[in-house]
Amino acid sequence: MRRLLTGLAFLAFAAPAAGALVPAISTSSSSGRAPLTVRFDASATAASAYAWSFGDGTQASGPVVSHRFSRAGRYVVHLTVTDDAGGTAQATTTIDARAITVRLGPSRLVYGARTHAAGTLVPGAGRVAVVVERKVLGGWRPVAHASTDSAGRFRTAILPARGGLLRARLADGTKSAAVRLEVAPRVVVTAAPATAFVGAALQVVVSPASYAARARVAVGSVESRVLVHGRARLTVPAPGIGRLQGRLSLPAAAGLTARTVLFSVVASARTLSQGASGPDVVALRARLAELGFHVPAPSLSFGPELYDSVIAFQKAARLDRTGVVTAGVWRTLATAAPIRPRYRSPAVHIEIDKTRQILLKVIDGQVAGVLPVSSGATGNTPVGTFHILWKAPSTGTWLGSATLYRTMDFHGNFAIHGFYSVPAYPASHGCVRIPVWAADWLYERSSVGEQVSIYY
Repeated sequence: MRRLLTGLAFLAFAAPAAGALVPAISTSSSSGRAPLTVRFDASATAASAYAWSFGDGTQASGPVVSHRFSRAGRYVVHLTVTDDAGGTAQATTTIDARAITVRLGPSRLVYGARTHAAGTLVPGAGRVAVVVERKVLGGWRPVAHASTDSAGRFRTAILPARGGLLRARLADGTKSAAVRLEVAPRVVVTAAPATAFVGAALQVVVSPASYAARARVAVGSVESRVLVHGRARLTVPAPGIGRLQGRLSLPAAAGLTARTVLFSVVASARTLSQGASGPDVVALRARLAELGFHVPAPSLSFGPELYDSVIAFQKAARLDRTGVVTAGVWRTLATAAPIRPRYRSPAVHIEIDKTRQILLKVIDGQVAGVLPVSSGATGNTPVGTFHILWKAPSTGTWLGSATLYRTMDFHGNFAIHGFYSVPAYPASHGCVRIPVWAADWLYERSSVGEQVSIYY
């Protein structure tokens, strides 16, 4: 009997007392995107006190509480309940406040190249599906899929057709911050051998073929705009000889970023002299005009008028006065700047440089044209400031039977006039000779009283 009673006492001690606490926790969510707010409910457990510890250093009390987990992580939440008799019991639950990151490597690339999207899920968990998506008009479009490893890491390759904002997303709606991907068009530029100042044939191939925009193309300081749509064939200027640096600048378009590519143009030039013809003769005339020299009417042929314009340039640039355009002359043409007058006022005047044997017609303070001249062979053409005293369509001379075409007298028997012979050196009796073919141009733009400045 004693042995039986002893056994019954042990069973009573080991059995749970009536009304023992068995805490139960229900949650509004066990996981979600951080910051995550969770509602905890232990009201099904009858107790006089409820003490919560959320695993992030904060506490709360009450049968029903809400808590915001500000940072991503895995939190073990502890609940301690106390009954009226002072008995306690505990329960725990786990909350995952999720965050996912994404980075691109590289984040800037050329169309046709691959990049990788990589990131980490916090708290780490394996086999979680990740979608990488790009922002499009009206929403987001998937571009790649991945799955996390046991540490929560993922990595996937992307072959992007466009740039823009990308992000990583989980099935529960957890999203990363957006990162920017820049995709520039792929450009291949092929330049054919060029003729100096005529230009070079350029072939441009842009990928993707759907790219279309007005681009800027430049060689040296000469720039123009061209339409590029997948493929383009164009002629670019070649302002010089030798290897010239060019650049093609494509603007941003259709999800592709702007891009500038460099290319080289190799330009050569033949020697030109009277009797030559071709597009390089046209280019020579255009370059002389661009620099401010008076030139004849457009022509494919190198005639005596263009010869005079070349002589004027050679005089102004202090080159040998040959009238022949050699490689050295072409190089000087390439680097020369437009000629400037010595005087800015009066707004309209004539300048004659006896040293260089050139005449500058100045209009509105700018050189309107440069002509070659031949002044007095003995140096007797006066130096100083004068004015046109009178004009005549043509005059004779006491020195012989020659006709002085479009005469403009500025001092005594000294005048500016057109003449059939204008050597590259001083050869007159004292007047200032200019080529007959250019005399009308100067005569029509000059008036009686206009200032004439002559200097060395």
